[in-house]
Amino acid sequence: MNKIVIVGVGVAGIFTALELIDNGYDGNDITMLDKGHWIDKRRCFVDSNTTCKKCKICSISNGVGGTGSFSDSKLNFDTSGRVGGDLAELLTVEEITKYLKRTYEIYQQFGIEEFQSKIYGKDHNEQALEIIEKIKNNPNMEMADCVTIHLGTDNSRIIYKRMIDFLVKNGVHIMSNAEVIDVDTISRKVYVKDNVYVNYDKLVLAMGRSGNQLMREICLNNNIKMKNGRVDYGVRVETLNEYMKPLNDNFYEAKIYLKGRFGDSTRVFCTNPQGVVSVESYPYMNNNIYLANGHAYAEQSKKTKNTNFALLVSRAFNEDCPNPLGEYLYPIINATNSLGKGSVILQSLKDIKLNRRSTEERIAELDIVPTANVYKGDILSVMPYRTMVDILEAIEELDKICVGLNGDNTLLYSMEAKFHSNKVLINKYGQSSIENVYCIGDSSGWTRGITSASSMGILCSENILKK
Repeated sequence: MNKIVIVGVGVAGIFTALELIDNGYDGNDITMLDKGHWIDKRRCFVDSNTTCKKCKICSISNGVGGTGSFSDSKLNFDTSGRVGGDLAELLTVEEITKYLKRTYEIYQQFGIEEFQSKIYGKDHNEQALEIIEKIKNNPNMEMADCVTIHLGTDNSRIIYKRMIDFLVKNGVHIMSNAEVIDVDTISRKVYVKDNVYVNYDKLVLAMGRSGNQLMREICLNNNIKMKNGRVDYGVRVETLNEYMKPLNDNFYEAKIYLKGRFGDSTRVFCTNPQGVVSVESYPYMNNNIYLANGHAYAEQSKKTKNTNFALLVSRAFNEDCPNPLGEYLYPIINATNSLGKGSVILQSLKDIKLNRRSTEERIAELDIVPTANVYKGDILSVMPYRTMVDILEAIEELDKICVGLNGDNTLLYSMEAKFHSNKVLINKYGQSSIENVYCIGDSSGWTRGITSASSMGILCSENILKK
């Protein structure tokens, strides 16, 4: 058989390998590389009382098992292709439905149903229907309704550990702490740090969100065709559970899109009821940049009095900016980190409205207690005016459903961003302009969620098997 090398051991890469083996491919001919630690060795030592330790390799965003095994793992089964990526540009609704179904079957294979996770969006009660109707009648709001399963950060690690163990048992060679630095598609070599290289017959690039910059470099170095997509960036909002109860109880993660005065789309993303805010790092130049994120645990003892979610503004630049990440977004994040003493900035909505910076003393006066220990400062000093207006207008609109959100006890962490501006030109199987190179998952620019990245892995394996 052909030797397959998969760069990245997140869901896109894992599902590629699982589906290959389930269809008779010899696991001994599959090698998987990941720059992070083995799934059992991944640790984050941060809690509400400690600041980010700035590990050399962030275990939240890197490592065997992918970001999914260190997130609260919300599985969105949206057949429209809108939630979690842009698969609707590559697949029909029927195809999306087919591969989402297969995705769930694989999760079933590894025991997802034993956790009895609550399923949201399947049947709506009277309150949920009223909320949907209220959003429908608001010209500035839109909702993408789909079935969502909340697995939880603790349960997700169990599932992905089982998948990893299955791959190893079937002969797949998985290398952790193997940082890929480049690819040569002519000699068919993957270069790993410390003068190591791996030969391949077919290459699957599935480096996840943290691999977006590396994906761009590989494409440029090997003339793999790509185009500019968009950047999504904004803040992580943290507020009291009681304000978010209407959405939390009925939808868990409501996919709401808001339109402000500039015509930009601002979306509610990655809601974590009773969750915690976290800090994660991504490589930038020779250093790291730091962003806010959020988690929610299934275990009752780890639940909090707060809900957090992202408010992300979408900006497309096209020919205006040939490199939106490197020339626009990364510098803004870097500047934010500089003003945040090397990390994320926290500012209360109350202080933003009063045109003043937040301090430890001002935050302590509020009824809400932050779940992340980060620098209290001034988001307005660095966040672009247009983006900040979009965010504040979105909070005003959301307050019509979640009364209290637009009040004093709401915190904003800056920044949060999703890296998918570089979109590799691929077919529906993830095949790039170079025949034996596949680009899938979040680093390809086409997905931004677990189920959509998993579906891409299944599609990729299908094409490899055909050939």
